[in-house]
Amino acid sequence: MTLWRYDALRRDPLTARRIPVTSMRPLHSYLLAVHKESRHRPTEREVKILIEFIEEKKQRVFTAEERRLMGSCPFDTHPGVTTVVVHKYAPDDWGYRLASWPTSVFTPTSPKTERTIGPWPLVELLDRINEGSERQFTSWTAWKNGHPEVFV
Repeated sequence: MTLWRYDALRRDPLTARRIPVTSMRPLHSYLLAVHKESRHRPTEREVKILIEFIEEKKQRVFTAEERRLMGSCPFDTHPGVTTVVVHKYAPDDWGYRLASWPTSVFTPTSPKTERTIGPWPLVELLDRINEGSERQFTSWTAWKNGHPEVFV
């Protein structure tokens, strides 16, 4: 028996796909995590999109050696990143928060609240997350264009 050192759910099916399922304030610096309290689960297509989001960030931000070290672990983590936690409210209705945010709110907020934005399908949500800088958005857009089999 090996000791599981992650706060992600060990037996969740997404773990086998290198996607941690954890709280809105994970203990580790995952590149991306799915909120364990999401009532809805990602579809197979959405899982592939989440994997591409993680992979694009790895290619854009980290060296080959850092990527190699990440690959030797169950999840992609790095102490210098702030985890993006995504939450699926319903089909084509996703929210996100950064683990560092002081509030417990996702953006957009739950459909049970009075919204001013949303709902956002997963790709639109990830587009908005990548609007941080022109370089980041350009890289993300090129990545999507280079993987039409996922981003149809």
